[in-house]
Amino acid sequence: MCVTVAAMALSATMSVVQGFAQAGAAKSAQKAREQQQRIDMELDEIATLDAEDERQDQARRLRAANMAAQGAAGLGSNRSFLEGVNKFNTDRARGDLTAIRFNQGQRNARTELAIRTDKASTKSRARNSIIGGIVGGVSSGLEGYSAYKKVQVPGGGTPTGTNSYYANNYVPKSAQRYGNFQR
Repeated sequence: MCVTVAAMALSATMSVVQGFAQAGAAKSAQKAREQQQRIDMELDEIATLDAEDERQDQARRLRAANMAAQGAAGLGSNRSFLEGVNKFNTDRARGDLTAIRFNQGQRNARTELAIRTDKASTKSRARNSIIGGIVGGVSSGLEGYSAYKKVQVPGGGTPTGTNSYYANNYVPKSAQRYGNFQR
């Protein structure tokens, strides 16, 4: 019986330890996910900068092509047409760059929200794992205590086998109470 009680105590301890281990694992996994999300954000920002540079280069190439076309057409003195085309292209490029930056900001905001949500969820899961471990440990401990109390010898101590004092002299409490028992 001592082995059963010891097993119950060990089970209680392991339940608590397992709860803390699960909480630690959840926090560790969350940190790894957060780190990966932050790396993805940085790579996305680099891609955004590349897109901005590409759009600016495109605007420069378009302006150069317009100037070359004007020069080839012999419109050197009529600059108002070129200025109008360049203003339109510059405004359009500025709008595209603003859209690129805005979209990057939106992606960053969504990623930050996902990180905060994951942190809160992990914190809740970790807390629940610890509470579950403690409740499981208490439950196992109470079960072990109950098993221990059921087999206590009336004079104290615990039985040591089937031919023990307990096995030979056990009288149920209800029978002791009413005095209707025989040995």
